[in-house]
Amino acid sequence: MIDADVLLNILPLYVLGVISPGPDFLIVSSTSLSRGRMEGLKTAAGITTVVAFYTLICLLGLTTLFEHYLWLMTAVKILGGFYLIYLGIMMWRSSLASPQQTITPVKISRGNSYRRGALTCLTNPKAIAFFASIFALAITHHTTFATKIAVILMTSFICIFWFSFVAFGLSKPAVHKRYQAWQRTIERITGSVLALFGVKLLLSARN
Repeated sequence: MIDADVLLNILPLYVLGVISPGPDFLIVSSTSLSRGRMEGLKTAAGITTVVAFYTLICLLGLTTLFEHYLWLMTAVKILGGFYLIYLGIMMWRSSLASPQQTITPVKISRGNSYRRGALTCLTNPKAIAFFASIFALAITHHTTFATKIAVILMTSFICIFWFSFVAFGLSKPAVHKRYQAWQRTIERITGSVLALFGVKLLLSARN
C-alpha cells in the first residue's frame, strides 16, 4: 500500500530542488537553444535516467557507502569538477569560432545529447546528497515497497516534465531567433558558470 504522506513530504522539497538553477538546467537550456527541441529532450531524458538511479540507490540505503568510504565522494567530486570545466571550455571554444565555422552544421551522434545530460547529472555529487537528505526526512525502514516505487516514479516524472518544459520553451522559433543574436554571449556566460561549478567541486574535494 502506498503511503501518501511520504510522497507529500518529499514533493515540495524535490520540486524546489529540480527547478532551482544548476548544471542540469544549464545543459538542457543550452542544448535546446543551440541544437533544437529533440536534442534538448534527449538531454532531459539522460538527466531523468540518472535521477531515477540516484533515487533507487538512496532508497536502498547505498548512500552509506559514501559515509564509510569518503574517497568515493571525493572521486565523484573530482571527476564532476573536471567534466564541468571541460564543458565550460568547449562552450567558450564554440563562442570563439569564426562565423563560417558556426554556420556549418555540426554532426551530432544520436546518443550524444542523452549522454551529456546523464554525465552532467551523474558527476554532480550534490544530486545524491540532495536525494539522501530529503529522503532521510520521510523514508524509514517501515516504508512499504509500493511507496518506494511510487517515489521513484514521482521523482522521475517531475524531472522529465520540468526539463521537457524547458526544452520546449527554449526551442520555440522566436526564442531561437533571439538566441542566435545573443549566441556567443550566452555560450560564454553558460560556459563560465559551468566552469565555476566545476572549480567549486574541485575545491570542495580538498575538504
